[in-house]
Amino acid sequence: MKRPISVTIASIIYFIFSTLYCFLYVTFAIYTPDQFLQNLADAYSFLPSWLSIIVSVGFAAMPVFIAVGLLSGKKLARWIAVLSTVISLIMIFVDSELYSNGKIITQCIIQGILMFLLFNPTSNRYFQINKSTEQTTNKKYS
Repeated sequence: MKRPISVTIASIIYFIFSTLYCFLYVTFAIYTPDQFLQNLADAYSFLPSWLSIIVSVGFAAMPVFIAVGLLSGKKLARWIAVLSTVISLIMIFVDSELYSNGKIITQCIIQGILMFLLFNPTSNRYFQINKSTEQTTNKKYS
């Protein structure tokens, strides 16, 4: 089955997120390296500093893996996108005093659009067909 336009649009949005994260990280790291590392270390105060840095970089890189997985029809990428959405929204609502109402609403709208793009009937068929194709291919080579 040909990839639905909704999956392609969702992948493009994830690539845009990745580009923005990369630009912000590099800019922040170049102009304020000490503050950059300190912010990464303090991002998850319940974790040790070194682990907080790894988690922060991992979350920044996640949209790239999601986008590539979606473009190749991997069902796992879709579920990682859902997990990323849930974690993102939980973090925003837990720390809602750090965000303006406009940012919270914007984040909810963007995440809602992404979930709609990934879970509409056409996308569901695409991921279901790719799953059955992968299982058939795996059985051939087993």
